[in-house]
Amino acid sequence: MLNRENKLWLLLWCLCLFSYSSCKNKKEYDAEELKMIRDNYMIMSKKIMGVDAYWNIYNTANDSITAWQQNRLGLWKYYGNTINYQLDSVFCVNEENNKIIFSILRQYLDEDASESIWWFYGVKINEQWYFFKGPTLVLPREFYQEDTHTPLSFEKMKELAAKHIYKGYLKENPLWTGQPEVDEYVINEGFFADLTSVAWCTNCVTQEQWDAAYMKWVNDNWKNKDTTNWEERKK
Repeated sequence: MLNRENKLWLLLWCLCLFSYSSCKNKKEYDAEELKMIRDNYMIMSKKIMGVDAYWNIYNTANDSITAWQQNRLGLWKYYGNTINYQLDSVFCVNEENNKIIFSILRQYLDEDASESIWWFYGVKINEQWYFFKGPTLVLPREFYQEDTHTPLSFEKMKELAAKHIYKGYLKENPLWTGQPEVDEYVINEGFFADLTSVAWCTNCVTQEQWDAAYMKWVNDNWKNKDTTNWEERKK
């Protein structure tokens, strides 16, 4: 029989071995593979929405961000000042064409800061699209480049968005037989599960309840408007 101390060391050894094996087997993508992933995701979303609708939605989302920035809502007021940003042109839409997951690439002008990516969501309610912010992925510069005083490029952040934000959007089609008429990959509806999690609503069941919860998030955004009269404060 192993004594308690030996059992503990055996457990730690097994955990270390499992961790090493997981890291070793973890898939790493190069820039070309990540570009292909991004292209495939865009192709799928355009297939669901149509090309014109895809770019119309993208432009509408960008217009919303600009309006929030100009109206100085919450953290959006820093966009274009201390923060450069891009709404990634790749986004993921579900089969029903009523939920979208984007990402906002945020580049800080402060040489000692870290870049970040915001999850950005879109939901269609009564044939109208509404947008709101989700979680944040922080990107410490030292993880990705030697120069910690220069912001990460938007191209690098697009790669990281494909790897960390969009990963899991598509899954292998169990019906795929290699024939041209059968897609190799299909949309993974579980990818959109966060939009119906308790993070947004603890007791929502019906679609009407979910729509009300989303609209609350959209409307609460406007409650964070900065009404400070900065010209008056300068006097």
